[in-house]
Amino acid sequence: MVSIKGLGIGVLGGVWVMICGCPLAQAQVQAPSEGAGWLSRLELSPDQMVQLRSIQHQNQGDLGQKVQELRQARQQLRQLLAGEAATEQVRDQYRRMQQLSRQVDDQRFEVILRVREVLTPEQRVRMTELLESRNSGVRERVPRRPRLRL
Repeated sequence: MVSIKGLGIGVLGGVWVMICGCPLAQAQVQAPSEGAGWLSRLELSPDQMVQLRSIQHQNQGDLGQKVQELRQARQQLRQLLAGEAATEQVRDQYRRMQQLSRQVDDQRFEVILRVREVLTPEQRVRMTELLESRNSGVRERVPRRPRLRL
């Protein structure tokens, strides 16, 4: 089995957050002697590792920039809400933030599709099972409710 400790920071990290709701840093693969995480259970081949790293490197710049823009847009919205900005200005900023959020989500989804192409059908099923079991306890304890992320 191949260790992929460190893989997933950035683009893949965001993708795994989208898939499983937890930062990839919590799910990173460690050497088996260090207590392997869920990703190690996928038993990725060396070729798959190279492909995942390539996906990460190809997407981290653009997606990272969009994520930073989204953070800045959220911060600006917070400032507008706290200040004396006109309602229409706040509304425009909220729309800008929503648009950036959609763009980030769309890019992350495209990365998911690319990662999916690297995995075997068995690995896809196993990944889904592992992520669902990992998150089922969180979902049971904390019911999801709509919220405005600011």
